[in-house]
Parts: sequence; structure tokens; C-alpha cells
Amino acid sequence: MDGRSQQEHDAFDGSVHETHAAEIRVSHAKRAVLRLKGHKAELVTDAHQSPEENRLHREKVYAWLQGLRVPFLLASGVAYVWWHSILLSAVLFAISIPLPWVAVVIANGVGERRDPRTPAVYKPAVAREYQAFVLEQHNQQRALAQGNNEAHASEQDFQVVDHNDASEGGSPPR
Repeated sequence: MDGRSQQEHDAFDGSVHETHAAEIRVSHAKRAVLRLKGHKAELVTDAHQSPEENRLHREKVYAWLQGLRVPFLLASGVAYVWWHSILLSAVLFAISIPLPWVAVVIANGVGERRDPRTPAVYKPAVAREYQAFVLEQHNQQRALAQGNNEAHASEQDFQVVDHNDASEGGSPPR
């Protein structure tokens, strides 16, 4: 092969190496587009939802269940008035009765349980920073209170001294 290695030959030949480079460029472009669109990463099967995602999901379920109560009541009335079906009306009405209770129970749920295999993480630096912040706030409030007390005490210590004018016949202080 006239002194060239097999890899150099493949690179010039346009076979495997160029195809691989094109795939890399496409995947980078796809990633950039997905990032711009705000695409969320796919969840791993064992991964749990974040507490915020869980709360949002429970809020959506609550809203849907509360919203379904009115259509069930309306359908119950329609079934009774127009179709004269007492049984269908009673079933639809019976379905609408526990919906608010079920919605509240789901909304008040605690979410996913913590996996006991995952380690509990304690962050002592955060706790120390918080304690230092609270202590600093307390010291600032105490200093302000003491400053106000001293200011009031110093205001009370001032006395107004009237001097005797020469016109009154008194002698000026020396």
C-alpha cells in the first residue's frame, strides 16, 4: 500500500473514519438543538422524581379530579332529565361524590418513599453557616438595642443650662 498504514488508507478512502466523524457531528448538533429546546434528560429506570416534580404531579392530579366532579354531576343530571335513566344518573352521581376526597388524599400524599439503600447525607458546613448567620443576626440586633439604650440615656443626661445675662444683673459664669 505504498508506505501508508491501514488507518491512513481508510482516512483517505472515506470509509469508517469519515462516517464516525459525521455521526459525532450529528450527535453534537442534536444535543445542541435539544439543549436549546429545553429538552429534559431521560430518567433512568431506578431514578426517582425530584420532590418538586412529585408535588407538581400531585397538583395536576388534584386539579383533574376536582375538575371531573362537575362534569360527572352534569352528566348525572342529563342522564336523568333527557334520557330518563335513573340507574345511569345514580351511578354518575355516586362516582362524583368521593372525587373531592380522593383528590385531597392524593394531593396530600408524601410522594415516593426513600430507598433505604441510599445513604443519608448530612452537610455540616451548611449547618455551621446557618448557625453563624443566626448568631450574627442576633449580635447585630443586640448591638442595635444597646445603641438605642445608650442614645436614650445620653439624651436624658443632657441638661439645658440657662446663663445669666448681664442685663439681668447677674455675673457671667467664669
